[in-house]
Amino acid sequence: MASEYIRFPLNNVNDLVIDSEGRIYTESGFWGRLQVYSPNGDFLRGWFSGSCGGACQLELDNDGQVHVYTARGHQHYVYNEMGELISKTDLLETEFYKYEGEVTETVDHLGNRYQIRDRYLFPKVVRITPSDDIDLVIGNPLYLKLFEPTFVVLSVVIALILLSFVERREKRVRKMQKQKRGVATANRGQLSIS
Repeated sequence: MASEYIRFPLNNVNDLVIDSEGRIYTESGFWGRLQVYSPNGDFLRGWFSGSCGGACQLELDNDGQVHVYTARGHQHYVYNEMGELISKTDLLETEFYKYEGEVTETVDHLGNRYQIRDRYLFPKVVRITPSDDIDLVIGNPLYLKLFEPTFVVLSVVIALILLSFVERREKRVRKMQKQKRGVATANRGQLSIS
């Protein structure tokens, strides 16, 4: 599938997990999509998770399968590491919340902590080493920022404000032109009477 190799911008990142090879799996609630990154943050692949754009939680099992628990629809999806659906089952409403509160940090086998920061506005994943060094691992490159929902909404608002300004200006210009034509017609009428 072509979308497997297309990187979507991070947005509303609900959860992340790290596999035994250090690959980072993120789930973006806005897109309803899982994306896999190398330990250095290079995009590897992604797929739509069935979360329908809602919140979900991730889990990896010992076989390297990715479990996705969705809040919307109350489903449990199991994918292999390549994104192929293995199974789908219904959840009880109470089964979704396996964690208390938001999951914003995961620890890998080397003791590095991975945190989701700025989930909604400019989301990113950082790695905090055992010596407390902080590295940006996953962020949206500039070309993807143009497709972030926050940026799109802000752009639409600015465009509407500018459009409103331009329309008001055009109305004033047309009104002034109409007044000038009226004055010019009245002046011609006075000249012809004299």
